[in-house]
Amino acid sequence: MKNPTKTDHFAQFNKVGAIDGNVIKNRSKDVAVCYRLHLPEIFTMGEPEFDLIHSDFLKALMVLPEGTIIHKKDIFKQKIYNSDNLQTDTYLQKSTADHFKGRIYINHECILSFILPEIPSLRKSYDKLSILTKRNSIAAIEEIEQFINTVEQSISVINSSSLLKAEPLTEDEIYEVILDEYTLFKDEVGDYVSNGNDFKIGDSHVKILSLRNDGQQKDGILNNCVLDRNRSTDNSRFFRSYCYPLGGAATIPALNSHMYYKYLKYNKLYFCVSRQYITSI
Repeated sequence: MKNPTKTDHFAQFNKVGAIDGNVIKNRSKDVAVCYRLHLPEIFTMGEPEFDLIHSDFLKALMVLPEGTIIHKKDIFKQKIYNSDNLQTDTYLQKSTADHFKGRIYINHECILSFILPEIPSLRKSYDKLSILTKRNSIAAIEEIEQFINTVEQSISVINSSSLLKAEPLTEDEIYEVILDEYTLFKDEVGDYVSNGNDFKIGDSHVKILSLRNDGQQKDGILNNCVLDRNRSTDNSRFFRSYCYPLGGAATIPALNSHMYYKYLKYNKLYFCVSRQYITSI
C-alpha cells in the first residue's frame, strides 16, 4: 500500500489519501477502483464491432450500484520508439528496426475507474492505513467491500467480451498515472501560474477544454461509430468512434501529449454524461 508522505509532491497536489492494491481512498471520502482497459487497434473495426463494444459496456455497467461514477481517462503520451527488442536476424528485420529507432510516436493507454462517492462514515485520518483494516464503522467497511465486489462483477462482464480486456492497476501504476496528470508528464511538479487565459505548470503551457451536451445532438442520440470519409474509399470503409477527434486525432498536428476525460454517473435506467474535458500541453 502506498501512502504519500508530507514532503511528497503527490501528497501536496492531490487529494489521494492512500492507494491499496488497485483501490484509491480520497481525502474527499470517495473510493475508486482502477483498471487498465485494452481496446482494439484503431481502424480495425466495422459497425458490428463498435455495436458489440457498446453492448458489452452497457451490460457491464448495469450491474453497478446506483450513484456509481465511471471515469474513463485516455492518456496520449509522446514517447521515443525503442527498437532494441525487435529482431535483427534478417536484412528486412534490421531495416525495420533501424527505420523506427528513435522515432517520436504517441502511446495510448486507457484507465477505467469506478468511483463510490461520499461515504460519510469514513474518517479524515483514513489516509495512513489500509482501506479494509481501518477502524471505521462496520457499515462503511461492508459498503466498500460490496462496491468492490460489484465492480469485479462488472469487470468480469467486460473480460468476457471478445474485443475488450481489463486488468487491475498496481499501486505503482496508479501512482505514476496521477503524477503524470499533476506534473504534465514531467519528473516533478512545477509552479502553477495563471495569467488571464495563459495557464502554465512549470515551463509547460496548458490548455483545458470542457465539453458539454446542450442538446445539440439530434434527439440526444449519438451513433456508436461514424464513417471516416478521409480514409475510406469505394472498395474499403474505415470507421471511428464519434469522440476520435477529441482523442487520437488531437495529437496528429503537433504530436502533443494530452489526456481526455469522460465521466458517467449511473442512475438506475440511464447514464448521465456529467463532464468531458481535455488537458493538453
